[in-house]
Amino acid sequence: MDAKQEYIIIITEFINKTSAGNLQWKKQNPSTLYIETVAGGNEPAVISIQKIQERRRERVEDRVRTTNVEYYVFSVKKPLSKELVIQIDSSSDKSYHGILSELFQVADYKIEKRSIDFLRGIMDNL
Repeated sequence: MDAKQEYIIIITEFINKTSAGNLQWKKQNPSTLYIETVAGGNEPAVISIQKIQERRRERVEDRVRTTNVEYYVFSVKKPLSKELVIQIDSSSDKSYHGILSELFQVADYKIEKRSIDFLRGIMDNL
């Protein structure tokens, strides 16, 4: 099995654990979601998924065409050493686009659900 297949399996596990409620993603901003966790040996790790939307212009014959482009960047960092362990960018490898999009959507949904539950808890105490 090559590294790409391994990454896809691992990202699928992130999706499944997120769907099951075992991973608590946080929202850094509307386009970046992250988890602070611990890797083997109790080393801190930060896992993030970022959704990037850009407008790109390209010249086609005598006209300029503008297109909207969406891609995802999945990263794992060691915050103590500031080491970037892995970065997968679906703009450079489009085969990751679907699975990274799914991870972002599932994580974002779970964050929104927790926010709604939190607000309902507030309303119940008013």
